[in-house]
Amino acid sequence: MPTDSPSPEGQLDLANAQAVTVEGVGERIVYENPESGFLVGRLREEGNPQLVTFVGSMLAVSAGESVRLRGSWPEDRKFGRQLQVASFEVVVPSSVR
Repeated sequence: MPTDSPSPEGQLDLANAQAVTVEGVGERIVYENPESGFLVGRLREEGNPQLVTFVGSMLAVSAGESVRLRGSWPEDRKFGRQLQVASFEVVVPSSVR
């Protein structure tokens, strides 16, 4: 049976979660661990008034950058719904290309 709740070790089951892609501008970095690369951030998606919380290992992401995030939406018991990032890329504005 698929589950997106934390396992006994506190890890989320991402294998059974639906993959999504979210694109927007990093509004702010809430937490960053430079040793591990783990980051918690808030993303502003165009057309969405709510900021999206995202988490994962992505040391190269900074506030103000346009990013494309791919991951899933597990529900964390402590922190609620947040995008668990599996991969990401910084999106270069078309005027710079």
